[in-house]
Amino acid sequence: MTRIAIESAFEPIEVDFWGVLFETRAMPRSRARKARKLGRHIQELVVAGNAPVPEPIEVGGKTITDPDEIAEHNEEKLIARYGELFDLKLQPAAGGGGRRKPSTVLLKKWEEDKLTGAQLASFLSKLGIAERQQMIDDVEAFAADPVERPT
Repeated sequence: MTRIAIESAFEPIEVDFWGVLFETRAMPRSRARKARKLGRHIQELVVAGNAPVPEPIEVGGKTITDPDEIAEHNEEKLIARYGELFDLKLQPAAGGGGRRKPSTVLLKKWEEDKLTGAQLASFLSKLGIAERQQMIDDVEAFAADPVERPT
């Protein structure tokens, strides 16, 4: 008899961040809630960054009105939020090059000027598509299984 345990049924997707390997991890309800909240913050920052004239912001008790300073501040926050989101969704892969967090790798590449917000948005979208496709494949495999099931 074959035994399948629900806690081990999840198959992670391997993710490559500039040669550092991570894998997706299961998203229980609490982690999914945090991810949705971060997603909303990311969306707000993207909208704010696309405003023709940004609203002044408060940083450390100081009002910033210079559009370039506001854009820089919002970009830093955006990268930090993406990092937090990837930290929720990913964990180091076995044999993947250490225990670094995705946010650490992202921040390093951002500081080296080797990363854009558009790349992150596209990468996150592709990761979501891969996760959904894996789920669809699992459901289709189950539905196509010719084994008789009790009614």
